[in-house]
Parts: sequence; C-alpha cells; structure tokens
Amino acid sequence: MTVDSATRAPDLEERRRRREGDHTLRWTIVGSLAGIGGLAVAIIALSGNRDQPTTPFPERPGYDSCLIGTWASKPMPPRRGTRYTLPDGRSFAVSTVKGGLQYWFRTDGSGATEEVEEIIGRFADGRGVWRRSLRKATFQYSTDIKQQIVYDVKEKTALSASQAENEPLKEDNADVMVANDTYTCLGDNLTLRNADGVEYRLVRQRPARSRAAPPA
Repeated sequence: MTVDSATRAPDLEERRRRREGDHTLRWTIVGSLAGIGGLAVAIIALSGNRDQPTTPFPERPGYDSCLIGTWASKPMPPRRGTRYTLPDGRSFAVSTVKGGLQYWFRTDGSGATEEVEEIIGRFADGRGVWRRSLRKATFQYSTDIKQQIVYDVKEKTALSASQAENEPLKEDNADVMVANDTYTCLGDNLTLRNADGVEYRLVRQRPARSRAAPPA
C-alpha cells in the first residue's frame, strides 16, 4: 500500500506527542511517589519523636516527675499545751509560730530546702521568750519504689538565736538535719514524713501569670 508523505506526517507527529505525554506522565508519577515517600519519612520521624521519653534524665530509674517544682507550706497554729525546748534545756509554752518551709526539686536531680521559723511564747514565770531560726540546705536527691526521697546533702547553713526578757541574746546555730523522707505527691499537694513521724504538707507554687498588655 502506498502512503503519501502528507498522510504519514500527521501519524508521526501524533506518535511523537504520545511519547512525550507518556514521558511526562512517568515523571509526574515518579515525582508524586517521591513526595509521598518524603511525607512518609516525615511521619515516621514525627512518630519516633513522639515516642521518645520526655524525662530530662531517663537514666535515673527513681525519677518522679510529680516532685519537680517549688513547694511551700506555712506552719500550723500551735496546739494548746505545745511546748518548745531551747538548746539550753529550758522549755516554754508556745503561743505563736511564724515562718514557713520551702522545697525545690529540679529536673537534673538537684534540690534545695529553706526553713524560716519564729516561735514565741512564755516561761512558767511569765517572761516572754522568742526563738528565730533559718535553715538552708542544697542536695542531690533520688526516689525509690518505697516512695522515699533519698537526700545527698551538699551544703547546709543554720542561723538561730533566742532571747528571753531580761536576758542577753543567745546564738546557737543549730545543725541542719535533712533526713530521708517518705512522701505522697498528688497533683499540687505534697506530704513529707520524716523518721520521727513529723508530717509536712506542702502546696505547689506556680509562677504568677503576667498581665496581658492593655489594648492599643
């Protein structure tokens, strides 16, 4: 069969367009798959990051994130008949207790405590007496399965003095005792109990919110 050049030219042109179209389609598909693959990699990466531990020091198995933060308590009013014994052995009836106790537990396993206390009362002979003390300590800490905080004290400071009517001021700077505590931490409430059975109830302190700027 004889085909003239006029008839053959459109056929060749059509075939060329089809080949170019197929080539473009192949690159479009490949490019789409590459984009999907990149997205899949990104999703896998995000999923991997989501599953990473958020504990700042995961190598410490005793880490309890509930403790992290600043805690404070105020002294309870003294019970009727409460007495306080001074370092020299004399005791007096307590009428007022002021001050407070604070703890700081940080994510790197370090911490600190500070106690400021003022005790006011009277001796049996009616003379007024007061005692003021400041105790500070820094420490490393860990927790265990018995819900016990184990302290490793690094530095400690104690300043304390007492004075009674008609007597000079007496400084004694009693030692700072930081003994291991058992604890219960629930939300914003922390209870510490020492070996003597003394219980401290502390509340989590949250930073004050900054005021929003007034509208322009």
